[in-house]
Amino acid sequence: MLLRILPTDMSKFYYSLNGIETIIYNLLRNDVKPFEKDIKRGDVYLKVYYEKDELFTVPVICIEMIFMKKLHPKSIDRLWMKLQSEIFLFTSSVGDIENVELKTLNDLENLFYVPLYVGCPEFKMEGLLRRKRFNEEQVEEMNYIHGISPLKLDMDYVVNNSRVALFDDIRDAIKRTQREKIQNQEDVHDYIITLFPQDDIDELPF
Repeated sequence: MLLRILPTDMSKFYYSLNGIETIIYNLLRNDVKPFEKDIKRGDVYLKVYYEKDELFTVPVICIEMIFMKKLHPKSIDRLWMKLQSEIFLFTSSVGDIENVELKTLNDLENLFYVPLYVGCPEFKMEGLLRRKRFNEEQVEEMNYIHGISPLKLDMDYVVNNSRVALFDDIRDAIKRTQREKIQNQEDVHDYIITLFPQDDIDELPF
């Protein structure tokens, strides 16, 4: 199953790790027990990556969910219903469901291959992203989507929790990077102080 988050005014707020988690949770949560049991029968994997679309300046976020066990037709119908109703509100796109036959090892490798958007610039809080009112946390997280590897989902956790947190390791990496930036700025400041007397620092143009 493939979902695309289009960078429109309606769906731009889901251009974040929390936004992706919200979409996954709302797609899979259900009070229909046969559906819940069916989607838990086999392993489920998640792929997240960027895709270039000539209609948009900002790349499209693609979310793929791979169900390793064939789902019951009624479960597929229920997923279609989700895609066409509430998921459309999150993504501005209906999405797609496809059955894939795995006959060779190469088929399996292709299934888990994560496309890399070559040449995608670093996202910064400026220009279009600022004008469209993306927030700083979103922009920071958008730079980490490139590095998301295929992830095996704990379906009991995803279905039964009111808040799904799949990317805490990335959030921790962002926090470490921010702390390192602050530390580097402090180190530079301390180094300048050792080089120049205080009177000279007051005259520096930076």
